[in-house]
Amino acid sequence: MKPWIGTSGFQYAEWKGTFYPEDLPAAKMLPFYAEHLATTEINYTFHRIPAAKTIDNWKHLTPENFRFALKAPQKITHWSKLRDCADTLRYFYDVVSALDAKLGPVLFQLPIMVRRGSFRFIEGDKSSALYRRQRKIDGAKSLNSELGLSAAAPRRLF
Repeated sequence: MKPWIGTSGFQYAEWKGTFYPEDLPAAKMLPFYAEHLATTEINYTFHRIPAAKTIDNWKHLTPENFRFALKAPQKITHWSKLRDCADTLRYFYDVVSALDAKLGPVLFQLPIMVRRGSFRFIEGDKSSALYRRQRKIDGAKSLNSELGLSAAAPRRLF
């Protein structure tokens, strides 16, 4: 398994003088970042679905082996609670799929106040845009079990 090392985001003025050269323009931060790290998490996609031009820029400013971890839009995770959001989900994937092989994982960050069991992927529940992915979810649970990993998400990492 190849480890992917990166950070949550890449465009931080506070990093100038420590990670980025002091005089590096913001427009050159991504290519510089991609010379040193192999992946980044994009929080921008949580707040809005990027324009096709933005996706194209990200793709062309990074090397072939670079990966983007994107957050699913909050419209899907927080507002719709994964229900009745098939059109938004389809549009999101239509846009971000232009990253091709550079598209890494998509993080579905759920609201902090979600109770266990509030989000369900019920077979045949047409109101859930993700119900068709049940086999993949079951497969991930099986893999976790085989690897001896807990099915429950950790409450704290540190």
